[in-house]
Amino acid sequence: MLDSLWAAGQELQAWKSPKADLLQILTKAVKSAEAAAQATKNMEAGAGRASYISSARLDQPDPGAVAAAAILRAILEVLQS
Repeated sequence: MLDSLWAAGQELQAWKSPKADLLQILTKAVKSAEAAAQATKNMEAGAGRASYISSARLDQPDPGAVAAAAILRAILEVLQS
C-alpha cells in the first residue's frame, strides 16, 4: 500500500506551488500510484501477510497498493466530473 501512496505523495508535492493546477497534479499522482502498484508485482514482501506467500507466486501486484491507487483514481474521477 505504501508503494503507491509514496509515489502519489511525491507528485502531490507540486501542489505547494501557488500556480499549481490541482487536477493536473492529481492526474500525475494517480498515474504514479498505479505504476508503483504494478511495480510491486515482482517484489518480495519483508513484512505483513504478503511475506508468508511463496516467492513462486509473485505474479500479482500487492492488493493494498492496487486498492490505494484505485481510491486515488476514484477521487480524481469525482473531481473531474
